[in-house]
This record gives sequence, C-alpha cells and structure tokens, in this order.
Amino acid sequence: MSEKAKILKMVEDGIITSEEALKLLEAIEENNVKVVKNDKSKLKGKKLKIKVFDPSDNTKIDVKIPLSLINLGLNIGTKFKPELKEKLGGIDIDEIIKTAIDDFDENGSQTIIDIEEEDGTTVKIYID
Repeated sequence: MSEKAKILKMVEDGIITSEEALKLLEAIEENNVKVVKNDKSKLKGKKLKIKVFDPSDNTKIDVKIPLSLINLGLNIGTKFKPELKEKLGGIDIDEIIKTAIDDFDENGSQTIIDIEEEDGTTVKIYID
C-alpha cells in the first residue's frame, strides 16, 4: 500500500482529520521533490547507524534508521509543529542530510561520532 493510500485509510478510519491528511500529503510531495534535488541515488539504501557496546555487562545496542525515513519524519513533524523548526535553531535538516551524503568517504560511509572509553565501552554513530 502506498503512503498516500495509508493516509487516506487513516482518514477513513477516523484516526486523523482531513486537514491533518492534507498536511501529510503535502509533506510527502515536498519530501519527494527534496529527495530528487538531493540526488536520490545517494540517499537510497543509506542508514543512520547507532552502535553501543559495554563489555562489562555485555550490553549491545544496534539501531539502523533509513535516512529517507528520518528526512520524511522531520518534514512531516515540522508541518504539524512549525515551532519544531525554531526549536532546532533554524537548522535546515535537508541541508544536513545533503552535506552528510556528499561527504561520504571512499567506502561510502560517514562517521559522525566514534567514542572509545577506557573501560572498553564504545559508541559509534555513522551513516552507511
């Protein structure tokens, strides 16, 4: 089922109002235009990855979030809550994603955070 069909189904089921649906549909259209503008081939398949390992208690965290989902979520969020953009300090999320994609290293990866503690705890956040 397409994103538009899912939104229409939510209206039909009374989950959201028609005004909310219109905002979602507009956000989807804006996101589609921005993704093409930001070179869709570079965004496709890329994920924000967060990995945490604490050897003392064997804690492991491995989170993978598609960049396109982050981009869409932030665009939809700012449609429903325009003040979110102000809370982000006027940061242009599309520009951050575009810059991260443009700065991939030769392996097609972008390290954002790489921390290694003395006790062996590691935190890595990167785009791959």
